[in-house]
Amino acid sequence: MIEKINRSEFANYTDQNFSGMRIEDLNGSKRTFENCDFSASYIARGYFRDAHFNKCMFIGCRITETNFRETRFTQCDFRYTIFDRCLLPVKELISNLPQWPNVRRELIQNLRANVRAVGDFNADHLLLQYELEAERDHWRKARKQEESYYQKKYGSLRDQLRSRFNSAILACDAWFWGHGFSFLRLTTSTVATLLILISALFLDSYCCSDTKTLAQIWNDLRMSASQTLSLYIDLPDVNTDLVKQHWWFSTIVVMLRYVSLGLFITCFYRRLARN
Repeated sequence: MIEKINRSEFANYTDQNFSGMRIEDLNGSKRTFENCDFSASYIARGYFRDAHFNKCMFIGCRITETNFRETRFTQCDFRYTIFDRCLLPVKELISNLPQWPNVRRELIQNLRANVRAVGDFNADHLLLQYELEAERDHWRKARKQEESYYQKKYGSLRDQLRSRFNSAILACDAWFWGHGFSFLRLTTSTVATLLILISALFLDSYCCSDTKTLAQIWNDLRMSASQTLSLYIDLPDVNTDLVKQHWWFSTIVVMLRYVSLGLFITCFYRRLARN
């Protein structure tokens, strides 16, 4: 059976209440909606390309198979909104994310599921960064206990310890390699760790010996750097005496080699993966 779809036309609306309504197969392309309430409504198979929603509420709204390409959203409320297989202007929605980090994270998780369903993996990578930022903000607020919600939900000693642990882990993850998105941070962190290890080897092996001239100290520093980098790169001229005398140091350098290599591969994957 072949039957023509009757798609009704939306007009421009201001201060209109669509809450709790079922809205299907409607064309709102290039229309303007101002101060409209779509809360708890169901929108299916709509076409809103190049439309403009200004100060509209979509609280608890379910939107499926709807086209929002090039749509503009200004000061809209998307708390608890669910998108399913919609074509979305992700950057526009990011500028309208909810204020509360836990609600913001839930919306971003739904947006990630939606963009994966339509094959927009570049948007998925962008949303992942905002999801991690929201999670970090959530645990930071839980740790500080400045709001009544977090005081009630994370007030116990156990919850406080958990929030502090999660907050510290996420902060370190962001600082060390930008949650897997920053080659610059990962390279800087790796180089800084190597410099610390070179200094540790120098202080342990050379610095506390007899009084030396500046030239001798510089030579010892170069020797410490050479031996540390040889271990890190796994060159064939690794000093076996160094490995025997400073087994703890050698273990740390080798562990750093494999951990940093694994993290660099993960960064490449997150940048290049499309599935």
